[in-house]
Amino acid sequence: MFKKITITGIMVLGCMIILLISGCSDPELYEIIENFNAGNAGNFIDDGTGNMSVVDMEYRMTGQGLDDWSYSYYNRLFADFLFSVDVKQTSGNSSYAYGMYFRSPSGNLTENSYVFGISSSGYWFLGKFVDGEVTYIHYWDTSENFNIGLNVTNTLKVVCAGDYITVYINGVSEVTYTDTSFTSGFCGVGGFDHSSYSNIFTYDNFFISME
Repeated sequence: MFKKITITGIMVLGCMIILLISGCSDPELYEIIENFNAGNAGNFIDDGTGNMSVVDMEYRMTGQGLDDWSYSYYNRLFADFLFSVDVKQTSGNSSYAYGMYFRSPSGNLTENSYVFGISSSGYWFLGKFVDGEVTYIHYWDTSENFNIGLNVTNTLKVVCAGDYITVYINGVSEVTYTDTSFTSGFCGVGGFDHSSYSNIFTYDNFFISME
């Protein structure tokens, strides 16, 4: 069950986010920053397809025509957090999805997870896989905050605080929902490897902050 948040809900969420990212209760705040400048993704676990690698100090998904999602996740569990990553498509068909996923109990994107995806043609969605079945929380939609096309970067961000999920494109909030399917899990990146197109997606400046 999920629902879109009203103004009152957003005010409550705002308070939760302040506690989350400012450490008002004075816990130690942890941050993870990965820019792949060392030439490897040593803290990540990929899907074993061979599609994921570090090239030119970026994490890259190079499609092989598998007609499925390829993905990789940071090897640590997260509950409440701010997660952002810079994404870009450099080759292929601009209609196919890529982006971030989070709160995945096993790390398998298409098994159980939330997914915040975009296409280079200027659309985005928020969805979830539950036992391998996909459901859209927010169906494919346009946004004036997009940088549209190949070889341009968009910064995706999600803030999870309890049941609240807020997604951002290039620093601008798009929508807030509540959903209770997953409360914690792995965070990662992924893209759709279409059988007819050589899709190449890149990921950089992977950042997570949490209490």
